[in-house]
Amino acid sequence: MPCQQAISASVGQPWRAWFPLTWGDADTWKVLIPVAYYVTVVAVLLATAYPPWRVAVVALPALRQVAVFSMLRRRNVRMCLNVDDDQKAWFVACVNSTLLLTTALGVAVTGGIHSPLFFTIAAGYFATVLIIGERRQTRLLLGATGVAVLALAFLPDAWTGPGMAPPVHALLTGLSVLGVGASLAPVHAVVQRRRDELARAREEMASEALARAQSLERVGSKVAHELKNPLTAVKALVQL
Repeated sequence: MPCQQAISASVGQPWRAWFPLTWGDADTWKVLIPVAYYVTVVAVLLATAYPPWRVAVVALPALRQVAVFSMLRRRNVRMCLNVDDDQKAWFVACVNSTLLLTTALGVAVTGGIHSPLFFTIAAGYFATVLIIGERRQTRLLLGATGVAVLALAFLPDAWTGPGMAPPVHALLTGLSVLGVGASLAPVHAVVQRRRDELARAREEMASEALARAQSLERVGSKVAHELKNPLTAVKALVQL
């Protein structure tokens, strides 16, 4: 993994090591945006008497969102400074592949290729592009998204579930477009937070390196002074 996990927990609050969200933190509210979207979708499906187990599958991306956000919050950013960019890109692509998987499952059980939640399947690819840009890993994830779409197109009706009333289908389609943006909100938060933390970590490491260099300079000056005294005495004796 490109970053080492921080293993220490808050004294008296060990649960923060696993779920480090605080209500006063702006990032917490951003990670709750996609959760609110999926809660809304789940509420609509339950109101239409959709099969509960299918509704539970639709809720998986929300759980995944909170789990990934918590994992990223527990990582030590100083360990990321000297990591190869390709390793970071693979890590990001692997993390967002879980978003592709969970959203594809939600689409599969709500109509397959005709699901009103179909647009959300692209959220994983968009999140990866936002974080690492256009790279080989991004193209691979795009290819995986295409394969998922093809698989959804050939799912049998027994997998895709019952149909929905046109008003419900239209409502969920509109919500799914908003859901893509909702899924990217925590990504914006993480990207900005990591940039700030990396900048601070670089400044701290530069300050520490400068302090060590100055300390070594003082030690070198002291050693040179101590060596100079006996050499001066020897030179005086030689002159005598």
